[in-house]
Amino acid sequence: MNQYNRAIITIACLSFSVIAIAATTAKTTSAPPIDFALTLGEDTFDPLQQMPAMPLVWGYAAQTGDDFRLVQFDGPIQESWVSAMRDSGLVPVQYIHPFTYITWATPGSRDSVSEIPHVRWSGDFINGYRVLPKWRNLSETQIKARVMAYKG
Repeated sequence: MNQYNRAIITIACLSFSVIAIAATTAKTTSAPPIDFALTLGEDTFDPLQQMPAMPLVWGYAAQTGDDFRLVQFDGPIQESWVSAMRDSGLVPVQYIHPFTYITWATPGSRDSVSEIPHVRWSGDFINGYRVLPKWRNLSETQIKARVMAYKG
């Protein structure tokens, strides 16, 4: 075998080795985990892992009738997912990072939305999420404040 043929065979073997290593690396390299932690009322938490501890008065929302509810999806939100959420009776009000909407809905709608594909979690937008801790124990002295209201 002449020197030219040996060089071609060597280059071919090296090329196949590089391709095989690259393919193995591509298969074993996984995407970084997605961080689903929400920051609400100065508490940061993953709603599927642990809910923040709240004093009783701050730890609930209206359990009957329409109120703000949260819906978190399992990744970047598609328009079809928002449409499915609307079809289930939840009205999107405000997006919150990551992959979450504050919605206006009944408790029944909040519970039924979990059956929609790509919904990771749904729950109440409790009072403690709505008010920062520094405003939870105010005296009766009047102060200036700005309020966001939603007429559902």
